[in-house]
Amino acid sequence: MDTDQIRFVGNARPDPERAAVIGLFLKLFKHQCGADPDAKVRATQISGEDDGPDLTYELRVKKNDKWERRRMSVGIIGENPNTRSRSRSRTGSRTKGSKSTCFKVTYDNLLVIKVPPVPIRKFEEYTESLHTEGRIAVKLEPEIEFVAPGVTAIMRKVHPFKDAAELKPSELESRYIAWLREQPAYQDFLKISGGFVFVMDLSKYAFLSQVVEAMHDADVYRWKMGEEILKSHNLLWDILAFENKYGSEALTTCFNINKVYSQYETHLSEMMQGQGLSFPIPTSRKQEWFLHHLAERTVTRLDDAFPEEFLLKFNEMVKEVLLENSEEVDAYRATVLSYIHHVSFIQNKDQMSGLIYNIIHLLACLRDRQIAIRDLKPDNLFVVAEKDRYPLFIASPEDASLGLIDFETAVDFTDYPEKEIPQPLLAGTPAYATPSHLFPNRLLGQTLTDLPRVFNYQDWQAAIAMIYNIVTGELLFEHTRKLLFKTKKTIQRTTELNLPLSEGFKEVSRMYWSGAVAEFEEKLSEKKGLLKSIPISLSDKASVMIREDIKREHKNTEKQVQKYVDAQVIFHSDKNRKNLLKAPVMEVGRLRERWEKGENLPKTPPGMRTQILRLLRDLEQLKARSQRQKQLMRLLEKETPRLSAYDLSKVLFDIVFTAMYREEWGGLDESDLSDAPSRNSVLSKNEPTLLYEETALFEASG
Repeated sequence: MDTDQIRFVGNARPDPERAAVIGLFLKLFKHQCGADPDAKVRATQISGEDDGPDLTYELRVKKNDKWERRRMSVGIIGENPNTRSRSRSRTGSRTKGSKSTCFKVTYDNLLVIKVPPVPIRKFEEYTESLHTEGRIAVKLEPEIEFVAPGVTAIMRKVHPFKDAAELKPSELESRYIAWLREQPAYQDFLKISGGFVFVMDLSKYAFLSQVVEAMHDADVYRWKMGEEILKSHNLLWDILAFENKYGSEALTTCFNINKVYSQYETHLSEMMQGQGLSFPIPTSRKQEWFLHHLAERTVTRLDDAFPEEFLLKFNEMVKEVLLENSEEVDAYRATVLSYIHHVSFIQNKDQMSGLIYNIIHLLACLRDRQIAIRDLKPDNLFVVAEKDRYPLFIASPEDASLGLIDFETAVDFTDYPEKEIPQPLLAGTPAYATPSHLFPNRLLGQTLTDLPRVFNYQDWQAAIAMIYNIVTGELLFEHTRKLLFKTKKTIQRTTELNLPLSEGFKEVSRMYWSGAVAEFEEKLSEKKGLLKSIPISLSDKASVMIREDIKREHKNTEKQVQKYVDAQVIFHSDKNRKNLLKAPVMEVGRLRERWEKGENLPKTPPGMRTQILRLLRDLEQLKARSQRQKQLMRLLEKETPRLSAYDLSKVLFDIVFTAMYREEWGGLDESDLSDAPSRNSVLSKNEPTLLYEETALFEASG
């Protein structure tokens, strides 16, 4: 349906992409109503913020002079299209640098609508694309569940077959495709703006993002805060009980709120005197009304002895008292809200552990199948759980598993090295991606050498970010993700300076990993207590996967130690070199401390002490890394290995960073995070936002 035919009532007209999705479902609703093809249609936004991700609409279709009505919701998956560049290929063919726009739609059931960046107009090309999307998904059976795109999700609403329940999903899909070849007019129900769309049915599941949001929903916490205030009505007047529940540090808040209550009581007495009301009010009732306002509720009824007009003035009075003491009131609410957060976190710990277990197990399964998804994120994963336990009662890893819905960026390297790895889509969601997502295979092979490993670790990086998100409800690489937007400008400048594309990749990598390392360390340190309190068990497959990678990294670390000792020119004798190699990290640390303090040291030439200190510090770091790796390998050899979410994140990040960044590219420096370019940088200020479809230029400039 042409969106110009739709009248959007009330709120501002939605952005063109969302309007086009609404148009598709208005066309479907019109068909289901049996209305004339040219019947008038309306769409009214009835909930949600105008620029928010999820909006609810009332659809209306006029039939026989009567308006038929129903509701639907449209949400955005991934980047907001209002901030997304709309550049498209001018050739009319899909490129490896363009990614679809995805929407989640609730229309009877939950659907995902994926709109290709370049319209697919021929039905045979569309069915071939469906086959391609499903090819990788099928390789994951039966261990990993998936929802691949198909025509059934929409067509069963358009033309239901009587015997559909007797058919397998694959048989029903094939039957609908055959029917659509015979009835091409009905293909329009699969099109937006003249191009076919991909539809996935998520009616049995919910996104991982929905489960995580439910655990950290600020509105729910606020509502629970109000319930806690009302439920614990005696605490404000029982100092010992208040301290026992909220802690001794909150006692000042308790005393302050009691003072606010005294003001409220005085104002209430004055109001009653002014109205000529002299009857007594039980203390419990006065406290109840006061607590209602503290709980951000309004008193809707007073005792019968009060005249009706008194209620409005009473509520206004209490609001004014609380507003005059806003600092004390905010402190009290913050105390209760902090308690609610703590209790909710404790209640959700098992669920968090179970979800993280399944994320790491998913990584191991993908590696086993030699497949990388390359766009793992909470919006592309769904939770598979029993309905009576779902979504907030995943008490153990066995209660749920994770499935996949989007294979557009995936790559299959099963036949490597016999066959060349196919070039996957150059794309990734910034908060879960790395620079390697945005550069072609050829360049990654030149700079990072082990392509399958790079692709696996792209998924690992996303998993690290999801672990943090599950535990805290926040983005891990919130600031670092913005650095990826500088990629396009970096490549342009690299080309202008006639530098190899690899130099641009190294520049982008140095900038990105400078930010990633700094933000990772800062945020993990800030949330260390929470992350440490979440124990993660590992499946056998996941334990083997991580242990093998740590073993490989440990060998590399030992080689670095050997290379470092051999290359240093301070301690020449074979005996000293052997001692440096064999010395445990604590011994190197003690030696380093002696040189720092200058105690009982041999005479050394000027400047030599500085060189010795640098050598010992670097060697101590390498040996400390080697020791941690040995400890982790021993831990992972246990029958039921367990790590905290904190330690697991550190292990995964160390492995990913080591694989994705080369020390010879230059040290990581916080100055790389500045918007201002350095003297040797190929970056410039005010780069436009980099998005998926723009990554196609890398191939052209390669």
